[in-house]
Amino acid sequence: MNTSTYFVLGMLAGLLLLIEGMSLSRSGGRLTTLVGVITLLEVGWLILCIYALFAIALPAWTPLIPAAYLAYFVLAAWQYAQTSGLENVEDLSEIRLPMAFARVEILTGIGLMVLSALAWVQFAEQLANAR
Repeated sequence: MNTSTYFVLGMLAGLLLLIEGMSLSRSGGRLTTLVGVITLLEVGWLILCIYALFAIALPAWTPLIPAAYLAYFVLAAWQYAQTSGLENVEDLSEIRLPMAFARVEILTGIGLMVLSALAWVQFAEQLANAR
């Protein structure tokens, strides 16, 4: 995988986070099938971020993108684990996450999209100037 592909996938991951946050917001914090599918894709993005930190030559400031996502994912997992009543849940649709969690998802998605787009533009300009 090259750097440009990573940044394009980062924009898509940001869009998915935005969609997930909006879905949580609309459902009042309840988990939906869409949220479950996007969460599985987020785990894939998490693995790719770890890979990117060690195997992709990320220019200048751009290693902050996967590092920030890793921090977000750890905090999101911690917040999810702190949700009261999880031990008594028989159906995932019974779980209700705080609305602040949905707002954080939306803001993280926007941030990931913007930073990935900026990095992609910067990387594309560097390639064009190198030729």
